[in-house]
Amino acid sequence: KGVPFSAAVAYLIAGPIVNPVTFASTGMAYLWDWKIAVIRLLCGYGIGVLLSLIAGKLYPGKSALNYKFLDNNEHPSSCSCHNCNHYDHHHEKQPLSKRAVQAVNHAIDDFLGVGQYLIIGAFAAALAHTLIPADTFVKLSNSPEISIVLMMGLAGVLNLCSEADAFVAASFRYILPLASQMAFMVFGAMWDLKLAALYMSFVKKGAFIVLSILIILSVLTTMIILHHSMAVSV
Repeated sequence: KGVPFSAAVAYLIAGPIVNPVTFASTGMAYLWDWKIAVIRLLCGYGIGVLLSLIAGKLYPGKSALNYKFLDNNEHPSSCSCHNCNHYDHHHEKQPLSKRAVQAVNHAIDDFLGVGQYLIIGAFAAALAHTLIPADTFVKLSNSPEISIVLMMGLAGVLNLCSEADAFVAASFRYILPLASQMAFMVFGAMWDLKLAALYMSFVKKGAFIVLSILIILSVLTTMIILHHSMAVSV
């Protein structure tokens, strides 16, 4: 659409975190502790802006995009959707009552979708308490770098949506430091196996590797700084 690659990077990286739905779900998961929701939002925004500026310097213009994506983008008729304009026009013609029912149905679906992750988070915490010795968590708490790396790896594998991952992270709030929980919520929204496939669909392999490394290093560095700054303030 002509948007600079750097702007697209900011949108992809920060978008899942910097939005009211994710902000509200994070506050809800942490029992209405809005400070944690604000920290997550600021981390997502700051890392997104930083990486977009770096991406703009490293890959000006369309140098990061693969040729297949550029070819498809030049032919709008190849869009796989079923006539998007007709779809929007059709929904605008629907009566208000029907659209209200659809909105309620969407809200119910979202509630049930988030609820299942709340159950998964509670199960994960209970399983961790049962199977992992207590002194292991003490060691992880004393080694924030290791716990941050482990939570980032867990987030990359689980492929959770950004509106629900806070419930899983919150299940570790009495086990691991907040920076480790934040690493799970921030990194998972920026990079996981599903997002990696998305990135590779439109950027070159070299650009994908560089972008992945930048995401990992920026989140790791930010969370280590966050942990030590909170330790100093306490």
